[in-house]
Amino acid sequence: MKKTTFQKKIGLIVLGILILLALLEVGLRLGGYPVIREKIDRNKVAFSGEKDCCILCLGECIERYWPYHIGKILKTGKDLEIDFTVIDKGRNNCDTNIILSKLNDDLDTYNPDIVVVMMGKNDEGNTVKYNFYDNSIFFFNKFRIFKLTKYLLSNMRNKSKAVYSKYISNIAYAEETNVDLEDVNVTYDNEGEYIESANRYIVEGKYKDAIEILFNARKNYPAAGEIRNLFEICNHLQDYGEVLKKSPDYPGIFIKLAPYIFLKREDLEPDQFDRFNELFAQAMEAAPKKDEMFYAKMADIFRRYRHHDKAIEIWKKIISIKGNFVRWYFELAWEYVYEEKYNDAIEILKKAVDLFPECDEVYMLLGICYIDQERYSEAEKLLERARVMFPECSQIYNISSLLYNKQGKRKLSEKFHKKKEYLESKYYNPQTRHNYRKLRDIVLKKGIRLVCVQYPLRSASALKKMLEPLNPDNDIIFVSNEKNFQQAIINESYHEYFTSNSSGDFGHYSDKGNRLLAENIADVILKEVFGKNGHM
Repeated sequence: MKKTTFQKKIGLIVLGILILLALLEVGLRLGGYPVIREKIDRNKVAFSGEKDCCILCLGECIERYWPYHIGKILKTGKDLEIDFTVIDKGRNNCDTNIILSKLNDDLDTYNPDIVVVMMGKNDEGNTVKYNFYDNSIFFFNKFRIFKLTKYLLSNMRNKSKAVYSKYISNIAYAEETNVDLEDVNVTYDNEGEYIESANRYIVEGKYKDAIEILFNARKNYPAAGEIRNLFEICNHLQDYGEVLKKSPDYPGIFIKLAPYIFLKREDLEPDQFDRFNELFAQAMEAAPKKDEMFYAKMADIFRRYRHHDKAIEIWKKIISIKGNFVRWYFELAWEYVYEEKYNDAIEILKKAVDLFPECDEVYMLLGICYIDQERYSEAEKLLERARVMFPECSQIYNISSLLYNKQGKRKLSEKFHKKKEYLESKYYNPQTRHNYRKLRDIVLKKGIRLVCVQYPLRSASALKKMLEPLNPDNDIIFVSNEKNFQQAIINESYHEYFTSNSSGDFGHYSDKGNRLLAENIADVILKEVFGKNGHM
């Protein structure tokens, strides 16, 4: 009888172990399904009776307004005997640090059943590559055996630390509540919200209300120059007829008042209106070069209230004053887009590409304009150049994919889509990842359902990877807005759904964009939480 060699024995042992692990993996998956199914059903049953359901929406300024649409959709959909309350806590001028700093207060105040979060766009700092350990964890975490091993090791560690449980819980609580930013007790969450609210009252002519808001803002943000300026403006605006009798003393108060007076010009007497136009023209010519920021504020106000023709005039003036700042070209191009003067927008962006060839965002916006105008050959040449110059920029590949999808060139579209997904999963922002994970832990610890929403045209797998390793018991719901927005843009245009491209391949949403986003989120909530098909 032939003896089995040592190498063959080792090979048979390894083969046996692999077969055993494969059988165990299959068994865990088959055995785990009833448990997962029961859990899903239990979550659905929890909301199936007559009760209130509070949904808390968190995010930055770009996330605002879609929660309103979610509320309308859920309240009119699918015969659910549930009274939905949707809380919009999207905050202007904030990042994930601020969102996290307010999280516990928001949870305690509203006691939500579901938290919907989409955040990270405003986080600063460079992205970094996932290291080998991160990528290995992402790969192995797909296997139930790996998750079972982690679970067993975690239990062993917890038992060994039982004697320190009280101490550990105190440390965990301190870590959970001691965020980096001071949690000040104010009416609004940051100075940007004070300014936005005051501006709204100013345009409505409610100067006393604006002054009251800004008075409180000055107490909380005494060093904020913009709040001090706006406070001064409000005091003068209470009697701007008197201001118009005086000649402008630039850079005095008139240049600050001008856009607000322009918006309220129907209140002016005929002689005052003529005087205003005269002074406005003088002020436009009087600005010294160092004060182009005054004009930028004026243009922003005109844009906000849709006086795009006036904003275009001002952005042109700014570029003539200081033409070496790429942002001014962006702003002027978008004003042309709002006025549907696409050829003018394209010409100013082509000039910007020549002046600022190192700025990837110029290529993105120009590429989007070319695509919307069906100038595909020009878009192809531009984006080919951009991919050479910015080989690690996922947004460039995303817009390239959109270009070929729009033309029906599916293979090329898929090629660049895969490259885009690869780059999105290759890098992450450390601040975003850290705060997303802390938010996840806090929300799930309180037994609240968590819905994590990915930005439009971005890959949901990149968001999942950032939150790896995921535990099936965590019950996180992920919402992808990649295919729905891509198809909508193919059917219509980019500018039908976005009013900027502040993040390169996406930006602030139009009303149509907000509704599309809200419909998708509501559909996923109805399906995953309540076991209903989408509202449509």
